[in-house]
Amino acid sequence: MASVINELRNKTNEEIASLVFKIKIQLMQLRFAQAAGTLDKPNTFSELRRVVALAKTVLTERNAKVTFGEHGATLYDNKNGTVVSLNEQFNKVVNETNSVASEETPVDKKEAKKAKKESKLLAKKKLQEAKKVGSQVAYKKAAIRKTQGGGK
Repeated sequence: MASVINELRNKTNEEIASLVFKIKIQLMQLRFAQAAGTLDKPNTFSELRRVVALAKTVLTERNAKVTFGEHGATLYDNKNGTVVSLNEQFNKVVNETNSVASEETPVDKKEAKKAKKESKLLAKKKLQEAKKVGSQVAYKKAAIRKTQGGGK
């Protein structure tokens, strides 16, 4: 963790703001992957949120703040009394992520659909096994899993 914060301290405020924005987009994409059932490592959420927190801490140490919204990205540097619009960098990052997302979307959709179908089939199979065994507890657990959409 110490190396991450040292790397952040060596960057400019604009670079940190760009990094925070990229990570926020990654988090959004991870939420979509989680909803689709294609998320491999759930711990990446906490890792990325931790980096965002460290980046914002470095900005706070420098008496600066970054905001994102419909207007784009703005960096407020209270130490120097400046306000910097990061719309060019903001648009660049958005375009990069859109191009990457458009390249990966067809494959991801197919994989997500396949994973969801496999999950439903597995849940159905476990439900049928529980019925055969005749165990009411196993039957109820399998029914709950089926309603939640999980197959484990």
